[in-house]
Amino acid sequence: MLEYNPGDNPRQQAWTSFVSLAEHTSYIVNSRLRRQCQLTHVEFRILDELADQPDQRLSLSTLAFAVDSSISRLAGRLMVMERRGLIERVSRTPGSRLKNVVLTDVGAEVYEAAAPVYDGIARSLVLDGLADDEVAQWLLLTRRMLARVVARDGLTAAGTLTERRRIVG
Repeated sequence: MLEYNPGDNPRQQAWTSFVSLAEHTSYIVNSRLRRQCQLTHVEFRILDELADQPDQRLSLSTLAFAVDSSISRLAGRLMVMERRGLIERVSRTPGSRLKNVVLTDVGAEVYEAAAPVYDGIARSLVLDGLADDEVAQWLLLTRRMLARVVARDGLTAAGTLTERRRIVG
């Protein structure tokens, strides 16, 4: 059986560790949010992005960018959330086919209950194990990597959301 082995190459080790961390963390966060809040991780991120807006609304394309999703994948998730009363999709202007996604009162209540749970998950999984200077370093590195990935992939959105992404304190 062949097994990928990054060997002694620090760059390969860093990459495989990053991928492993991302996959394991995503699985655990998703599992705990489902169990404790009846939300998927992406649903929480949608509510979080909407709650962070002054008018609690975003265009579909900006929201897709903010939660790292395609518009088609996001549309399917939004249908589920709309049926649960968490969000509404409304025309940007009367008669327009372009839609905004709006946080409902029910969605805001669900978000307010889920946010401390999400913060606790982030702390227990990763953040509590790091010193303040390590968190600052990690923040600097991840923002720089994210900016590079977004720039290289040609991803854009109205406004820059990467600088104000939720950071658990």
